[in-house]
Amino acid sequence: MPAQEVAWLYEQRWQIELDFRSIKCVMQMDLLRCKSPEMVRKEVAATLLAYNLVRATMGEAARPEGLSLRHLRINKPDPFSLTPLFRR
Repeated sequence: MPAQEVAWLYEQRWQIELDFRSIKCVMQMDLLRCKSPEMVRKEVAATLLAYNLVRATMGEAARPEGLSLRHLRINKPDPFSLTPLFRR
């Protein structure tokens, strides 16, 4: 396998790790609140759905500005702050 392809694959893997971190931290999935396996599956599915909807909305907002979705992140919401939810 050429070194350039290995580097590309590693970059893709790293992006997946960053997405998992974002889901765990920003979407507050670091601690599952449900007890039964069925409810845990539903909690994970609902969180992934919400994450993907937010990322899709961010992508739509970024496109006219010529921004890459990979360079945008979701800020952890702070109920006492007026800072924007999305930042570069």
